[in-house]
Amino acid sequence: FFHVTAVREKDSLKVYVLYEEGKFFKASAKLNTLTASNNTDILMGKSVAGTDYFKGNIDEVRIWHRALKQEEILIRSLMYIPGTDNGLS
Repeated sequence: FFHVTAVREKDSLKVYVLYEEGKFFKASAKLNTLTASNNTDILMGKSVAGTDYFKGNIDEVRIWHRALKQEEILIRSLMYIPGTDNGLS
């Protein structure tokens, strides 16, 4: 199993991949674009052009209203979240 988390903060994007219990791979990139408006669709498993699709399964997608810290990502990646946590969409 893999747990992938992307965290957007101001002008950066951090991606964490949990590949073993407690072990992360972390990558980051500086972004030069403004935050998209709230009425922009979020695409998962599909390219913006609509021509490339993810081949596999995506399970348990969560969208938060705030950037999570690495420790929070680790804790939440290994537990059931009922959908009532503060800040969870």
